[in-house]
Amino acid sequence: MKYVLILLISCLLLCSCRFEGEEEEEEYLPSSSSSTPLSSSSVVDLCADFKEGIEVNHYGKNKFQFCDARDGKRYVYVEIGTQTWMAENLNYDTTSSKCNDCATYGRLYDWTTAMILPSSCNLNYCYSEISSKHRGICPSGWHIPNIKEWLALSEYVDPNCTGAGCALINHLKTTSGWDSGNGQDTYGFAALPGGYGDEVGFGGVGYCGYWWGVPDLEGGEYTGFSVSLTLDRSCSENIPKNFHEFLSVRCVHD
Repeated sequence: MKYVLILLISCLLLCSCRFEGEEEEEEYLPSSSSSTPLSSSSVVDLCADFKEGIEVNHYGKNKFQFCDARDGKRYVYVEIGTQTWMAENLNYDTTSSKCNDCATYGRLYDWTTAMILPSSCNLNYCYSEISSKHRGICPSGWHIPNIKEWLALSEYVDPNCTGAGCALINHLKTTSGWDSGNGQDTYGFAALPGGYGDEVGFGGVGYCGYWWGVPDLEGGEYTGFSVSLTLDRSCSENIPKNFHEFLSVRCVHD
């Protein structure tokens, strides 16, 4: 049974479900990194001209990059507390993904594509095949963030966030690109409003950001499958609640 858990008063919204089980991951093929330069352990031809440790300007901040050996795309990343996050959404092209503006927002993925699960799992969810550090469609060395990792991010960014006036979302949103109000992007996370996709088209672009999350598999209460980052009431009231809808993916380093 689905329900919405409102955490930190409309600052972080988790669409929640009950789960059971664990998983064995399907192997993919790309590399890794962190805000002090991380070395790519397996660089293939598509990343042959890539050099580690070079900073690029991204939304007004200098950030290091890593190369995804599957397609040669480069992604910037930042260290926030003890975590290393991609500072942009995944843009890995698959037949089961879509995008409204790939260059700006990255691609959107349904549940099974993001998690690399059989298509039937959009109906029965296949929680028994998911691990707490679930790589899914992320590059090698990275994984889909679980709910505890999202919470750790929010607690580091704004540990005193207890009401509608908390600064969490402003700290994570970019300083431009939001029709619903830009943020300060204090830590370089560079959250953008990529919205969501469904069988009809796209919704919330420019106003809302939605990301897939992995449930907390420790203990008996397994909750959460997506995260919404917004202060716009229409976004929080229209959080995608079906696994066949398409959301963004933001990977965290192993």
